[in-house]
Amino acid sequence: MRRIGFLLFDIPFKYLAVIPVFIIIIFRFIDTEIDPGMEDNGKKVYEIMENVPAGSKVLIITNFGPEAKYELEETLSAMVGYFAAKDAGIVFATLVPVGVESAFMAVERSIGNPDFIKERYLYGYDYVNIGYIGGGTVGAFLLSSNISDVRKKDIYGNELKALPIMNGIERFNDFAAVFEFSSRMIDGSPGMTLFSVLSGDENLAKAVICSSDMVPNYLPFHKSGSFEGFAGGFREIAGLTKVIDPSSDIWKRYYIMSMILEYILIIIVLSGIRRLVRGER
Repeated sequence: MRRIGFLLFDIPFKYLAVIPVFIIIIFRFIDTEIDPGMEDNGKKVYEIMENVPAGSKVLIITNFGPEAKYELEETLSAMVGYFAAKDAGIVFATLVPVGVESAFMAVERSIGNPDFIKERYLYGYDYVNIGYIGGGTVGAFLLSSNISDVRKKDIYGNELKALPIMNGIERFNDFAAVFEFSSRMIDGSPGMTLFSVLSGDENLAKAVICSSDMVPNYLPFHKSGSFEGFAGGFREIAGLTKVIDPSSDIWKRYYIMSMILEYILIIIVLSGIRRLVRGER
C-alpha cells in the first residue's frame, strides 16, 4: 500500500484522500451558504454592465477555448442572460479560432437556464456571431476601426447589414461597451490592450474577464488605465458571476478547488518538515 510521510508518521494514501472527498461532499452536495463576495475589480465590471442602456448593443470578444471553459464559460453565460434581460443586443467576435464555439456554448447554456428571462432569444435579432477575425494585431486593428469593412457576413453567410441587430453598428465606438473573455495572448499582447490602443477611444467602456494564468499579463495594463473593468482569476470571476446570476453555484466549485489546493500544499509542507526532522534527503 502506498504511504505518504506526514509529520512523523507514514499514513496510507487512501486515508489522506478522505479529506478531499469530504470537502467535495460538503460544498457540492450540501446546501451551504458561503458566498465569495465580489472584489473591487469585479464591481467595476458589474458597474459597466449596469451602465449599458436598455436596447443598446455590446461587443463581446471570446478569446478563449476549452482550456478556460471551467473558469470563463459560466460567467459569459451569466452575462448573456443579464443583457438579454436588459434587451441589449450582443455581437460576438474572436481573434482565436476556438472562440467561435466558446460563444455558442455560452449562449446555449444561458438559454437552457430555467431563470432565462426571454421566451425567445433570436439569432440575428438578439445576438450575432461575426466569427473569427484572423491576423492577430492586424485583425484587432480592423475590428477596432470599421466593423462593416472587416466582415460582410456572419459565420452562417448572412449579410450583416441585413440583420436587425447590426442596425446602427458600423464602428467600434457604436457599442455601449466592449467585454473581452480571455485565456490567450494575441501576437504576444493582451487582446484588450490592442483594442484600447488601436481604437483610440477613451470614452468607450471596456472590461476584461480573464483566466488565472493571464492575470499577470493584463494587470499592468489595467493599472495604467488601458481598460476600466477587470476580473482576473477564479476568485474574482466567481464573485462576479454570483452577483450577475444569484442562482449560480460557481462559488461552490471555487471553494472546492481552493480548499483542496490548500490541503495539498499543507501535505507537501508538512511532509517536507518530516523529512527534515528525520534527516532524509
